[in-house]
Amino acid sequence: MLSLGTLRYDKPMRDFLRWMALLVLGCAGLALLPLYAHPSPQVAEGWFATTRVNVVLAMVFLGAVAWTLVATAVPDTSAGEWFSLMTFAGLGMLVLARSANLAALFLGLEVLSLSL
Repeated sequence: MLSLGTLRYDKPMRDFLRWMALLVLGCAGLALLPLYAHPSPQVAEGWFATTRVNVVLAMVFLGAVAWTLVATAVPDTSAGEWFSLMTFAGLGMLVLARSANLAALFLGLEVLSLSL
């Protein structure tokens, strides 16, 4: 998204980047659905917890970022940067919501801080 946003600054490119960012967030949300149906205490060698509360919280965060992508006006000249930063914020919140140890919590904070 970041490199595509530098090619053109017109409205069709901004709309394409918006749909691409929504696709990334939608794929992340779809990947969470099987974890809601069959939760296990910890996955990835204890890095992430997959209780139903964690999955619902992650879905709420992804929904909030998706709503922000749909509802807000995009800057004319830096649309690629804006969509990339919003996607990093959403995926950082996803890691924070599912972290099960201090290293995963730190990793989520680092990914989330890319958008600051």
